[in-house]
Amino acid sequence: MMQLRLNQNEVMEALFDYINKSYKLDIDESRLEDFPVIEFQERNTVYLKNKNGSYKRKKKTLVVDRENSTCETKHIQFNWDATVEFYISSENPEISEEGGE
Repeated sequence: MMQLRLNQNEVMEALFDYINKSYKLDIDESRLEDFPVIEFQERNTVYLKNKNGSYKRKKKTLVVDRENSTCETKHIQFNWDATVEFYISSENPEISEEGGE
């Protein structure tokens, strides 16, 4: 398995390049009022219980109560110390462990 790790300035450079190519907008990073915000969904999983209060299981796995489980929208700032990590399977013959092709 290969780990690809990009720091915040590398990701921002790629985003600005993408915005420039896709939307024809040339954004100067110094014009940003704050760090970008990442919105994500966090699942609050609830498990079904038996009448005696123990959790229900199916083949040794807890049974999810889909009606009462919820998703909560959360936000974090993508600030200067953030990174993005990818883990790439070494089963892909086009990618070597050294990162080249």
